Amino acid sequence: MMNRMIIDGTRTTGSTLRAIEVVNPVNEEVRDAVPRGGVGDADVAVRAARGAFDPWRKLGAFRRTRLLHQVADKIRTRQAEPLRLLTLEEGKRLVENAEELDWVANTFHYYA
Repeated sequence: MMNRMIIDGTRTTGSTLRAIEVVNPVNEEVRDAVPRGGVGDADVAVRAARGAFDPWRKLGAFRRTRLLHQVADKIRTRQAEPLRLLTLEEGKRLVENAEELDWVANTFHYYA
């Protein structure tokens, strides 16, 4: 069964109904399948992003800062599952993926 992608807050298999297999590079086992989005899916996603920008801008700097710090904190406190998935999908060592997630959290803190 194919997972779904999220576009504009809605889980979807995409307009193409095609999938991309996610393969563990260590043992070549197919781990999952994800939607192969099409041009129409990209258009919907871009429209959704454009529509979200004005409300985001109107939140004000302090509220946006607080939200970005919260995202960074959640990345750090909930990293066990993403670390496991990244390691299976990429074949890299856990410590390398932990460094990457830490970098992602630091990026959210930086832009806050």
